[in-house]
Amino acid sequence: MIRIISDNKPTLQIYVNQELMIDDTMQWKRCAIEPVINTECTSIVVFNKGNHSFTANSVEIAPNSSQEIFNK
Repeated sequence: MIRIISDNKPTLQIYVNQELMIDDTMQWKRCAIEPVINTECTSIVVFNKGNHSFTANSVEIAPNSSQEIFNK
């Protein structure tokens, strides 16, 4: 599960196993996303496309940068 917490509506991309899963502006400042895939999850990368920082699973992600929040 990926927990997103922001002061503004976050604009982000989420990659699971190097495949783009979400490319959108969330309609909520706080949300939980649970990707369901048919293979084992080995990595989750979150890219912040917006102008404001947000946290994803307690990892702060600055504007126009990405962070790997899960690596197996």
